[in-house]
Amino acid sequence: MAVRVDAFTRGSRVNSACWQALAAMCALIAAAAAIWLPSATGAGPLAGRRFGCHGLARLADNAGVLLGSGHSWTATVLAAALTAAPAFALAAAVLSAGARWTGQPARVARAAACVALLPVLAAVAACLVLLVGPYAGVYLQRTPSPGLLLCGAAAMLASVCAWRAARVA
Repeated sequence: MAVRVDAFTRGSRVNSACWQALAAMCALIAAAAAIWLPSATGAGPLAGRRFGCHGLARLADNAGVLLGSGHSWTATVLAAALTAAPAFALAAAVLSAGARWTGQPARVARAAACVALLPVLAAVAACLVLLVGPYAGVYLQRTPSPGLLLCGAAAMLASVCAWRAARVA
């Protein structure tokens, strides 16, 4: 009588490898969403235009569209976070995928989980500024577009999966 053993229950190494692969895939989805999908849609003078994370960061920093000219350092920090979000998501994917080949896979998986939280923070901050910022609805629509939401959600899932991989490693 043959007993079927699932890849998730075979042992801690296989279980950790599955969680690491899932974390890497989610981080790659977050990076792709931040790079290619629109994060905001224009309104008013910018109607009909769509902006990705990089375009939204340029608008926030150079034009003061999101926070105005009085919040220059806050706009710069938000622009830097939006610009770096795809890079941090890719770094989390590399750390998650390569964790099992290192000497300390649990520590590397925890580092991947922490790095994957940075795109989440950038997406949440940008969503809050779009929803309730001082210029909400004037230049950009109040609702975030799918790129920002998918980037935040996939990066959060990548962080949770990487943390789970560290717990079972």
